[in-house]
Amino acid sequence: MKVDEVIEDMLKNKHTWVRIPSVISPPVNCLETYESVNESTVTIRSTGLFASNLEKVGRVIDNIKLVQLLFPDVLIDRVEGNRVYISAKTSIEEKRIKLSYIKECQKSDDSILFINAEYDPSYCIYYAFLCTNKKNGVEVITQIQLDKTKITNRTYQFYINHQRKFIYNFGEVLNYNKEGLVMLEMERDFLTRVDQTSLFPYVIHSNKCFTMLCNEKASEVVIIGKSKFRIDVLKLIESLYNHIAKSPIFFVCKTIRETEKLLFQHVETTLFGQGVSTSDIVYTSRIVEGTIFTACRTTKQMCTEKHNDDHFEVVLCAESINIGIDGSPYSDFYYHFRCPQFQFLPLPIRKRKLTILMDAILLERVGIENFSSFQLCGIDDNEFTLSKKILLSSLIMQAQMIKHKFKVIVPLEKCPPQGVGLDITKLDRRLLFLFLTQLPLADLVAFMATCKRFYLIVKNEDEIWHGIYDKYLNPYTFYKANLNSTIRLSPRSNYNFFEIVNEQMIIRHKWQNKAPLIKQRIKVYEHLPVDFLFPRLVDSTFFVGTSEGRIKRLRYSDYQSYYEFFFKEKIRAVETNHEVEKMLIGFADGEVKVYYNKFDEVHNVTKTCEYDGMKFTDYCNTMIAWKSGVVDLYDLRLKSLVNQYKHHDGKILHADKVAENLVVSSGVDGCLIGYDLRCDGVAFKAPLTNKTIQVFDGFDENIVCGAKGMILLYDMRTNKFAASRRLTFSYVNCLKCYNRRFVVGTTDRLVLSYECTTNWIGKQTVIYQHESPVSCVSFDDSMLMTGSTDGVVYYSNFSASYGSLF
Repeated sequence: MKVDEVIEDMLKNKHTWVRIPSVISPPVNCLETYESVNESTVTIRSTGLFASNLEKVGRVIDNIKLVQLLFPDVLIDRVEGNRVYISAKTSIEEKRIKLSYIKECQKSDDSILFINAEYDPSYCIYYAFLCTNKKNGVEVITQIQLDKTKITNRTYQFYINHQRKFIYNFGEVLNYNKEGLVMLEMERDFLTRVDQTSLFPYVIHSNKCFTMLCNEKASEVVIIGKSKFRIDVLKLIESLYNHIAKSPIFFVCKTIRETEKLLFQHVETTLFGQGVSTSDIVYTSRIVEGTIFTACRTTKQMCTEKHNDDHFEVVLCAESINIGIDGSPYSDFYYHFRCPQFQFLPLPIRKRKLTILMDAILLERVGIENFSSFQLCGIDDNEFTLSKKILLSSLIMQAQMIKHKFKVIVPLEKCPPQGVGLDITKLDRRLLFLFLTQLPLADLVAFMATCKRFYLIVKNEDEIWHGIYDKYLNPYTFYKANLNSTIRLSPRSNYNFFEIVNEQMIIRHKWQNKAPLIKQRIKVYEHLPVDFLFPRLVDSTFFVGTSEGRIKRLRYSDYQSYYEFFFKEKIRAVETNHEVEKMLIGFADGEVKVYYNKFDEVHNVTKTCEYDGMKFTDYCNTMIAWKSGVVDLYDLRLKSLVNQYKHHDGKILHADKVAENLVVSSGVDGCLIGYDLRCDGVAFKAPLTNKTIQVFDGFDENIVCGAKGMILLYDMRTNKFAASRRLTFSYVNCLKCYNRRFVVGTTDRLVLSYECTTNWIGKQTVIYQHESPVSCVSFDDSMLMTGSTDGVVYYSNFSASYGSLF
């Protein structure tokens, strides 16, 4: 990115850009948005005019507190020297943006400019801000360039709306409009509270639209939900205004005072306790092209009416509405009421009150989303009449909602008088094979069962089963970057692929039903943990190691020790490459020793520094080592340090290679960080709240992560956690993936198996339980071996002995 090119691009005549049409007219602050698209990038520009001067703009940018006001969604920020980092991420907008101010800011008599290349590295090439002098004020321009190959329609619309909000907020802060600052404060409060629903653990009601929660004493009620509107933006604005003036939650709404930005009302309701509850509330809103925010909360008493504020308080009622790229609005809303009387009411009365409140919320949401009116309830109505009126109004509006749904009329085709048959075997042979190969395995088996003729056709065609094997069962088509220890066995030459698939399905059936052919408990060490397992060796032996400096070689025939190695130093890592019969051992003092042939002689020694952990990859040619906050990458053939990464705050828990040019690490700071070996930079950074990833493993485009009581699936294509699964309340000690399955060992002694696919965590199977915490896992298609902290190894063999599943 060249700064001169960006400046030249920003100073171009706006008529050379394509203007994005506006719905709201006239636009606030003359706000307009433009776009420019080429082969690989799309550039978005938003402009606004303000009656101010460059001196005020400079004061805003130099003041950290004012800069924070520009971004209500900013929940974390840090200052390093003369640079301010703004980081914004909430559960509403799942995007992480970074703005580094002040250092890059270039000021002159006619303009203020800063350019940031770290705005959102996942999608953005640069972000630029330019403020120039005009005759009657200043013009603010924000411009962002996105990688066209990475963004989706929703991401594209997010950046457009985010720029528009920024320009609007900039005007409020620039003029230091106190009424506008109230709106920014409420929006920050809304975005903060949406992420704090765990404070209200009791679910009163839940449906597709919203969830109603309360705290332990039932003195506070929270309603949180999402909506997708069936009306256009202009009707939506009118609908919101109507429900402010006349809401089903507040039976009496009297306007006290109205200003340009705020509306003060006196409200009365019987929904939050015995008798009438009163309060004075303040409404505020922001209506900008592409985004709408409206909120209200209790304020100090402003009218002469009688009040009982200790009975009721509107903590916050807010709704954030975004307009999609197709023009349809969707929103997130949050209602929070404090009602101290509820905790003192008898349980039956409290339940009735909460039910009536839930019906009123339903009435409110259906009315707003469908531009409907409703029958106003009276304060003097008893609870039965009140419930009946609210329920009746809800049913009427539900009928209106169904009535206004889009209907697609499809003409009916005349059916032939006689049945039509199709002989699938008359299809072209290649087309038939392609069709059958794309079927799920269960559907293919069901197709075979339709008749004997189809059974014979499918069973005898080896090409179909070859495709099925490659698609669902072949370990060669399951990408794994850090595979060293497990040998991928080739199919036996005298088998056809139907028999191979049948054998693999029997093995899978044994895994699911926990029915191994052999199950053996082997006591290897006394009072020492089993930390390393290498079960697949060509001479029918296997290795078991402990970090205390001992490695044993045992026979499969009698599970007795063949011979044992003793070392003075503690062992950090062990890895084997069976193709060349090579073993690498990394020690606590940083020394790496290489053994060849029968592992009884040292052939090579590499000296490094002391590390907390090590991992060997690339068929024992590369070592990943880590200590506090640092990840080092060594080339063991050159015996030299290749890369060093310092991006963690605190201790690193695990590091490994998960893709061809990608190394990933996790630490106590709760971050999962990926490093691109081609450019020596950070490829992604995925922070977790209140979780630390203890161990992880990668397959295809996914990373399976083990945390305390959780399994998480991270999608490297979208840089998001795609799925999660609650296991237990204990930690995940070890985790390994192989051929569409991953096995987990936990501190509460469980060994769990999952069938894994892209963006999905499959069915959980508890294989067995150790007598002490599980410390290591190794497995392939037909074998499972696990070790525990008490020196015991469990060996299970799931090989197919006989039978057929077809």
